[in-house]
Amino acid sequence: MKRMKKYGLCWILAATMIASFAVTGCDMKLDDEENRAAVQGSKSEGNTGTSDEKKYPDAVVSLALNGKDEGVNIVGSGAYVDDPTFGKVFKNDGSAIRTSYLQLPSDTLRHSATSKEMTIGFWVNANDVKTDWLPMFAAYGAAPVDGKNTFPMFMCQSRCKLQVNCAGYCDFTLDYLKDKIAAYSDDVNLGYSGWKDNNWHYYTCTLTDKTGTIYIDGTLIASWTVDGTSDGQKIDGMFTSTELSYVCLGGNQAWDWADNDAPYSFAKFSVWDKALTVEQIKAVVDSTK
Repeated sequence: MKRMKKYGLCWILAATMIASFAVTGCDMKLDDEENRAAVQGSKSEGNTGTSDEKKYPDAVVSLALNGKDEGVNIVGSGAYVDDPTFGKVFKNDGSAIRTSYLQLPSDTLRHSATSKEMTIGFWVNANDVKTDWLPMFAAYGAAPVDGKNTFPMFMCQSRCKLQVNCAGYCDFTLDYLKDKIAAYSDDVNLGYSGWKDNNWHYYTCTLTDKTGTIYIDGTLIASWTVDGTSDGQKIDGMFTSTELSYVCLGGNQAWDWADNDAPYSFAKFSVWDKALTVEQIKAVVDSTK
């Protein structure tokens, strides 16, 4: 009887230990699953695993402009130079017309056929050159012929104006200007040059089939709204066309206008197939400088 009681007690103790281990193991499994979920959750924040991932979508085009990008070519006499903020940047030469600029990959603007939205963003330092009409970003169907360009075309002027002529056109005139900062001039020949102070600024242009908006450092400078169908109010052709293949940063003015290329510095060029919100643009600004 004593032996049976002794063995019975051992069985009870063993059963208790097994049950305790099972509960503890279950708790450990739950803790492990919770930790794994927490890690997975943290990885979903930020475009590169940081807390910024959910603040803006991934770009469909991303170029460092440091001399290492594939499909990017220097036309004319610009050069990559050292910069204390970004390391290496592209510094353009503005001594001539339609002569010096950075030619970007031919498919730079071919990612919005479905979304019919686009955002173009890049860092730019105007080096205290305040001339309003200098061409900052442009796209055409081909290189200049006999010293001039023709349509199709898309243009971002350094005075914070836009123009598109591709399967329809829109000059983003004052008739369609819906919002602007006080410093933005209503004069058709002017715009806004307040960002040209020899410092780096983040230029952003967002487009939909009915809107165009320009931001500097995440601050709205001017926005236009059109009906998207009437003559002079068509934007969406630039989303569906594959003709805008000669893409230029820093020069190559439209038509035969006699404006020099822009002697600006450029860094970190991106394109999104979405029209980023002001909050998303500010997140890009914060995370890329």
